[in-house]
Amino acid sequence: MEGITVTIQVTDEILDAIARRVAEKQSMPPMVSKKLYTTDEVAQLLGKTRQTINIHIDKGLLKAKKIGNRWTITEEQLNNYINGK
Repeated sequence: MEGITVTIQVTDEILDAIARRVAEKQSMPPMVSKKLYTTDEVAQLLGKTRQTINIHIDKGLLKAKKIGNRWTITEEQLNNYINGK
């Protein structure tokens, strides 16, 4: 019996949505939801580049959780970053 190969093209938008859903399922108790941001969303909100946001994550200035190859930032983490905590 031969195997079947399936190729799926996935956009960055779909990957971001999947990362948010996985993060929600992994880190939150049932019936609790938190706003999660991607690095692109944080960059746009703050008027910075995605590269700057990634550098700040790497330096520990902005706390984030990596899901697959995508960073997710909670609303609390974003507020702490904005307020210098």
